[in-house]
Amino acid sequence: MRRIAVLFAGVIVVAGLLGAACGSDQQHEQAGPEQSQTVSAVPQQEESQAGQSAQPEEPQPQSTPGDTGVQEQREPSAEPQPAQAQRRPAEPQRSQAAQQSAESTQQEQPTQPEQSGQPERETPERAQVQSAQEDTKIVIGGDRPATLLLPREADRSQPRPLIMLLHGYGSFALQADQYFRFSLYLDQGGYGLLLPNGTRDRNGVPFWNGTDECCDLFSAEPDDVGYLKSLIEEARNHAAFDQIYVVGHSNGGFMAYRLACEEVPGLSGIVSLAGGAHSEADDCRAPTPLSVLQIHGTEDDLVLYETGRLPVHPDPDRKPVPGARESVTRWAERAGCALEAVEELPAIDTDASIEGDETTVRRYEEACAEGAVMELWTIEGGGHVPIVWDTDFAPEILRWIGERYEQAAQLVEPSATTVEETGLRGDEPRALFASMRWSFAGSRAS
Repeated sequence: MRRIAVLFAGVIVVAGLLGAACGSDQQHEQAGPEQSQTVSAVPQQEESQAGQSAQPEEPQPQSTPGDTGVQEQREPSAEPQPAQAQRRPAEPQRSQAAQQSAESTQQEQPTQPEQSGQPERETPERAQVQSAQEDTKIVIGGDRPATLLLPREADRSQPRPLIMLLHGYGSFALQADQYFRFSLYLDQGGYGLLLPNGTRDRNGVPFWNGTDECCDLFSAEPDDVGYLKSLIEEARNHAAFDQIYVVGHSNGGFMAYRLACEEVPGLSGIVSLAGGAHSEADDCRAPTPLSVLQIHGTEDDLVLYETGRLPVHPDPDRKPVPGARESVTRWAERAGCALEAVEELPAIDTDASIEGDETTVRRYEEACAEGAVMELWTIEGGGHVPIVWDTDFAPEILRWIGERYEQAAQLVEPSATTVEETGLRGDEPRALFASMRWSFAGSRAS
């Protein structure tokens, strides 16, 4: 019954993601009324979460090319698989930062006072809650605000990783976190979570200026690279973030690949779900030695698993996007990895709508420079928006990041940027996140 309930809740959020899919294609623009009603309520939460943001009311997400998905989902299986149930990590307790993120709308919405004639009294309990919220949820970014979430009672002088989560085209930060659910694991993992929003195109649709292929459709050319770099720099004023990991879905995945080519200080790895690298390898201006995880469904009809042009992109001259395998092997070649030494790891479950462990795992690690690791997770039969709840999806991504963080910590000392420029010091550099790796170890052997 729990799995059925989780799948039902997942379908509701996926409906929101489907409503934000890319393209001027009439088929996708005429989304069903149920999807529109599901999504329309959530952007209002995002606006109030920004707190002091002066942005106008969130428009209705509309269909767009290559993002947040119009892939038709299979009917989820009602019966759980016994083997999956035995090895799936236990559902984490909801972290304080996650509660703040989910409850920010109620906390920030003005309410009418009780008609008792008595002002509400400040109590020590209320002051304590407010202090805790200020400690774990921070709004940064100035005129273009983003939310920084920290684990409860975190020692900010102790180096820890920062995960930046990038939404897809037509989506927004809060919806991305509702999908990936990284905020639920904050206290358990000890990492920081940065939730920024893309700019809006002339139709009011949020997007990232990622690669040339996705998704600055109207050539507005916002400096998203500069913006995201500035957020990372500002986040380091609040905690000693020594390594950066960028996770993105679709358009957010394209943006992650672009950041890997833009000399972002401390960037150690990227995770792309249904995104893609630059069309031309030479378009990567300054490739950074880092780890890459590409997750992609073979039945994705918006960003194809195999190399090809985005099917619903409005520009007929748009170049083909490298397929999932090509995106990974390109970065493996840059790192000098031995391509013939690819390792096949045990399959995992990342899509609850497909029976069994449908996701194959291929890893390139031998001879890779600076300890980099390249992995391709192929969701056999998966679409653009896999149903990821009650699967290995989020725990396995966090485990992968945890392994990369621990491995990098063994290769280098804390950077001057982390220690000196922030003025923060820790007695046990990089030790914290290593414990998270074991928390999400699951059954998969490295």
